[in-house]
Amino acid sequence: MKSGNTKNPRSNAQRKASGFRWKSRLLDAAILVSTVVVGVFVFSVAGRLSSTHAERNDRPPRVLRTQILNGCGQSGLAAVFGDQLAGLAIEEFRFDVVDRDNFDNFKVERSFIIAYTLPPEDALRLARALGLSENDVSMMERTDNPWGLDISIVLGRTVRPVTTPAGTAVDTP
Repeated sequence: MKSGNTKNPRSNAQRKASGFRWKSRLLDAAILVSTVVVGVFVFSVAGRLSSTHAERNDRPPRVLRTQILNGCGQSGLAAVFGDQLAGLAIEEFRFDVVDRDNFDNFKVERSFIIAYTLPPEDALRLARALGLSENDVSMMERTDNPWGLDISIVLGRTVRPVTTPAGTAVDTP
């Protein structure tokens, strides 16, 4: 006969099961709280990114007072390029072409941009949008600026067409 102080095996199993259920519920609660915290974080970041993107897209394009200079000698190139570029929007820039003229010589091989008032990062972004490299951008302070120019685009022999976001082809530097 068994003594009265032995434990019932069934009650041990029930105690183990209740301990396991308690730990399982605690783990479930921790997972739920973690999921909620991560979800709030993701929605917060997504909201900030979409509002930043919306602010960037809601800004009107910056109008650049632009001078087009023919540096390769092809007759009428500055006029044609200026007419095509006038009023066109590329990236966040719109062009107000205020002067079309010849450069001081016709020996320019590669087209380039001279930026007078445009910040360097904007000038580089514009150059890339026009298919030019960073080496094709020159920053210059201009003391005599009667037209209030932001940039000059000097057209060289490397003028080639590019398609704008609107789908229209424009010959670019």
